[in-house]
Parts: sequence; C-alpha cells; structure tokens
Amino acid sequence: MLFGLTIIEKRTIAYEKIDPEEAKSIFIREALVTGEVSRRIPFLEHNLSLWQKALSVEDKLRKRGIVADEETIARVYDQRLPAISDIRSLLRLIKDRGSDDFLRFREEDFIVREPDENEISQYPDKIKIGEAAFPCHYHFAPGKNNDGVTMKIPLGLVSKAATENVERFLPGLLREKTLHLLKSLPKNIRQKLPGVSQIADSFLERNAYSEESLPQALSLFIQDKYQVTIQPALWDQEKLPLHLKILYSVIDEKGKEIKESRNINELKQELSAKINLSALDKIRPQWEKDGITHWDFGNLPEKIPLTGRHGLIGYAYPALQETDNSINIRLFSDQKESETCHLRGVAALYDIYFADKLKQLKKNISLTGSLKTAAAKIGNPKLLEQSILKKVKKDLFYLPWRNQSEFLDHASVVGNKILKHAQEVLSSIEPVLQAMENTHSLLQKLNLKNTGNKPLSAFLADTQTDLQKLVPIDFPELYSQERLQELPRYLKALSLRAERGSLNLAAARKKIESVDFYSQQLQEIIVSTKKGVIPAQILSNDDSLSLRGGEGCRGNLVLFSELRDCFAHCIHSQRQSKIEELFWMIEEYKVSLFAQELKTPYPVSPKKLDQLIQEIENTL
Repeated sequence: MLFGLTIIEKRTIAYEKIDPEEAKSIFIREALVTGEVSRRIPFLEHNLSLWQKALSVEDKLRKRGIVADEETIARVYDQRLPAISDIRSLLRLIKDRGSDDFLRFREEDFIVREPDENEISQYPDKIKIGEAAFPCHYHFAPGKNNDGVTMKIPLGLVSKAATENVERFLPGLLREKTLHLLKSLPKNIRQKLPGVSQIADSFLERNAYSEESLPQALSLFIQDKYQVTIQPALWDQEKLPLHLKILYSVIDEKGKEIKESRNINELKQELSAKINLSALDKIRPQWEKDGITHWDFGNLPEKIPLTGRHGLIGYAYPALQETDNSINIRLFSDQKESETCHLRGVAALYDIYFADKLKQLKKNISLTGSLKTAAAKIGNPKLLEQSILKKVKKDLFYLPWRNQSEFLDHASVVGNKILKHAQEVLSSIEPVLQAMENTHSLLQKLNLKNTGNKPLSAFLADTQTDLQKLVPIDFPELYSQERLQELPRYLKALSLRAERGSLNLAAARKKIESVDFYSQQLQEIIVSTKKGVIPAQILSNDDSLSLRGGEGCRGNLVLFSELRDCFAHCIHSQRQSKIEELFWMIEEYKVSLFAQELKTPYPVSPKKLDQLIQEIENTL
C-alpha cells in the first residue's frame, strides 16, 4: 500500500516485519510447543519426549495440574529466544550458539506440582512375566474406550498372559478396585461386615492379594477375619469402572493391533487358532520330524522363542506326538497341549523300545478262571486287560524326558520292573473284582427273591447303577493304587445297602435322598467347571434341607472319568484336588449311612460335605 493505493495485490510478506513479537509468539505456540515442524530438530524431540513422559504421570495418577500446560511452556521458550519466527532463523541461532543446550528443557521444567514417587511406582511401565515384558500405557480419558491402563501383548503370548494374575502387578489400582468390589456386595452381606474402608485397609495391610484373583483373595480374607462367606458370583466385576479393568491389546509381530478386549480369556479363546502361525511355520522345517523309532534327535527343549520385529512374540512348544501308529516331533502353540501330547509320545517310544517285554506282558495279564468270570460281569474281559496294560504304561512310561540320556537311563531301570508291576496291578484289582462279583450276585438274588415288588426292584436297579459307575471296565487306569485298595469296602457297603434296603425300603430311600443331594452338587460343579464358570450354591440352608428330602434322585450321578475330564479344564490344582476330595467324601458318606460297621477313615457328615462344597465354590 502506498498512500492508500495497492502496489502489488496478494503479495506474501513476512509477518515479523509487521509485528515481530506476535510473529514470535505464533511460531512458539504453533511450531515449538506442538512439535508441528517439517524436519527433525533434536532439542524439540527431546523436549516433546520429556513433556509426554510428564503427561503420562498425570494419566497414571488420574490427576491434572501436575504438568505444565502449553501456555507455561510457551513462556519458557519466549524467555530463551530472541525475536525469531521461523525454522531457518532458529537453526542459524543454534549454530551461532554452538549447541542447542539453551533450548533443551529439564524434567523439572515440565512439573508444576511434584508428584509422590511412591505413588508413581505403583503404576509400572512394563509388566514382566517370565522372560516376557508387556508394555503398559495409561490414559486419563473418562468415558472413552481406552480409559485406564492398556497392556500390549504379542499374539503368541496371549495364552501365557491369560494364565497369570496380571492385575497383581498393578498395585496402584488395588485400593480403588477393592472398594468398588466391596460396595457391590448385596446389602444383606454388607450388613454383616464393618465399613468398606476398614475392610480395605485391613486387607491391604495384611498383603492378602498375591497369586489369587482379587475377588477370591477378598473372599478368603473376609471368611478368615470376619467369618462371613462370600461366594464368587456375588462379586460384581461387570460394574467396575473401565479404568479399573485392564484393556488388553493383542499385537502381531509388526506391532499392529489385532484385537483388544478387557477379557483376556475371551481373547485367548478367539485368537488361539491364529497364534504364531506364520512365525511357527517358519521354524517347522528346522524342528519337526516324522517316523521316529528311537531317540536319535538330540535334546528337545521345553520351548523355543519366537521373535518378530519388536522382539519376543511368543513361544513354540515342541513335543513327541503319537498319531496313527507313528511317532513324530511337532510344534505346538499351546504349552499344556504340548506337555500332554509329549507324555504320550515318550510312552509310545518306550512301547517300541520294550516291544518284546510288552508282548510277554500281554500274555501275563490275560485273565483266566474266576478273574475272567468276574470281569465279564462288568464288560468284555479283553477291555479290562487293555486297561491293565494302559495302567502299567501310564505308571512306568508317561514321563517328560527331553533328552536321550534321561530316556535311556530310565529304560535301564524300569526294564526289569514292567512284568513285576503288572503283577502288582493284577493283585490290586483281584479283591475289587471279587467284591464286585459278590455284590453283583447279591443284587441278582435279591431281585429274584422280590420279583413283582416294583419299588424294591427300582431301588436295586439304582444300586446296580452305582456299582457299574464305581467299577467301570476301565477302572484299573482310572484309580490310583490307594483308591483301588478302598474299592472293596465301598462295594461291601453297596451290598449292605441292598440287603438293608430290601428289609426297610423307606429308611434306605431317605438315606439315598441325602446322598443324592450331594451327588447333584458334584455334578453341577463338574458341568460348570467344564464350561469355565464357577458354580454358586445360591440356596439358603432351608432350601438345602428341603432338597435333601426331594424325590426322583437316583444314586451317585458322577463317573470318576467325568471328574478326571473336568480336571483338564481347571486352572488351579487346588480346585482340582478339592473336587476329587468331594467325590471320595460322598463315597465315604455312603459308608457312614449304610454300613457304619465298615468305618470311614475320617468323620463324614452333611456339615463337612457342605463345608467342602463351599471351599470349592470359593476356589476359582
């Protein structure tokens, strides 16, 4: 403009010539504070990194006001810079000064209010499980999906993360989560307890939260300190705020997210088929081998690290695998599947190694005479012989050897024990077969004697069903040596139950109903465990008593093989052992009801059975 007239229309002019201070302010705010520049500038990267690190503290602690805002940072730049407003001038200034140190901020430059270091330490940047470290990122974003802590998990390590109680590595969330869970309890439960803050303080002081999940640890703590039982189903974790539930982000070997969820077990189930397929396929030719007949393949490691662009992404688990009369080395993505398969594979290799002895063994365990006759009462004697053979192999050959020396050393020791052990198994099942035949014969006689008595016939049929379930054709491989020794006593108790029931059916039925109540409970526990849920006995004491006298129950509903299959779905061995304990306690309860003279190794009563069921329900 000259005297109000336009000289050159729309010509670009540097704003610093019009208003140098305002131009400098714009440059600082829009370029240096935000980092939105077109080239890499070391001091700027340094400052932005420190600022982001400081902001992460606010995200961890879920508090604002700790870190300097953009206005404060802009003032610091303004104090350190002359009137410049472009990158070229900035770089020239740095060159003239000899370094960019005068523009490099320190951590304290970003901190307005010093946070508590002990509090910050409760929010780790990484969670280490075994050899793997999982990065954690925090966001203070109420109402948004990523609110709280996000844990990055490589695809191949989802199964490993799912088996760990990851939340115990995040102590910063513990108190708030504990309070929320306690407040979620039904009113009738809370009325029996002190205030939630008092419980939380006592719980945290005792450091009662470790390997167990938080709800389970709280249940155990409250039961121990306040004698109040809280079933797992009463802990309402669905209503927890999002930031108290970890967001698991599963990434591929390139670091790209595959899926995210706050339920690690759902991720494991959904992604199990995808785990490490590409990384696994790359190393299969190096490890897998077909048609193995002897140990000539060196050492077999328990796991093989799989790596991607971002380091460890998971493990492959090698194992010997028996399929279609062939033994092969295969790689698995699931550790438990690998271990189970490997035991069978090692046993199959011993089958080849001891081929001649096993031929002789099959002849030695061939059932004849009274044993064969007794075996025929429960099924095909050949199937019983196969079960004896399987038990011998399981006892002597199912071993987790991973190198040739272990395999051969055991072979040299066990070779002379095979036939002897088979005779021991035969000796242990002979009393069982004899007791089973006696009970079977008694039931037949009672049936013939009471032909036409339908109620009694039904009672005897139920007793026969109990007999068949307790001693199936494969019982040698089902039961431990200790349990095989107890079976004759249980079978004798069945005989006495049949005899006394034929004399007083009403009294026997009343006792059976009490047994049936607990058999039903065991059945529900097994079904729910297979489905991966924890059963909750919601019945009140009055309801339980009414069910004990219910109609239509028919003896022990559970086969021990069902219980064994249930174990394959359990995570905690403590729960497994308690379920098995309940099975045998029910058998002892029958003895105490129908054959007191046979005695039980420990006191058994409805109260003790109820206590054990409660323990199972409180064990996740």
